[in-house]
Amino acid sequence: GSALSEATALRLQFETASAAAARSSELSARRLEDLERSFQLREGKLIRDKEDLARRHDAAERARAELDREAKGLRERNEQLRMRLAHATAKLEAAEARLAE
Repeated sequence: GSALSEATALRLQFETASAAAARSSELSARRLEDLERSFQLREGKLIRDKEDLARRHDAAERARAELDREAKGLRERNEQLRMRLAHATAKLEAAEARLAE
């Protein structure tokens, strides 16, 4: 009877160990699923952040190009005014010179 009770005890140990291993495996699988889900969420957020940054960068580039065009226009206008002022100054000086004669 001793061999039978030893075999029964061994089977009980094996079944307990098997059940524990199955639970552990199930927990590991669940943890892995959680990690994968968490990773996918973070990856999705990073992708959205990257797309948002790209949109903001493009908008900033467009704004900069617009400002460059504005600045060019202002420089041209400034040059025109400078030339008109030089012309008016020359006329005024010529008139003053005539008056001084």
